[in-house]
Amino acid sequence: MNQGTMNTAASIDIDKLPPAEKLALIERLWESLARTPSDVPVPAWHERVLAERLANPDPKSALDLDEAMSQIKQEFDARRTTA
Repeated sequence: MNQGTMNTAASIDIDKLPPAEKLALIERLWESLARTPSDVPVPAWHERVLAERLANPDPKSALDLDEAMSQIKQEFDARRTTA
């Protein structure tokens, strides 16, 4: 990262931004990272977990798409109601 970019980012007082602007900033950052995913470092522990799961698949823990979406929706709804 060049110094000019860092100065611009550091000049934003994130704590004073309203939530909607914080979310918009996060979205812009995420989109920027997504444009060049090969530039984003992958932590070594992610690679170890993936290698272990690929080497030792557990078919009992697999869900079909409908089951997975149902679980995700339930977890999302539960978090939304407790927030």
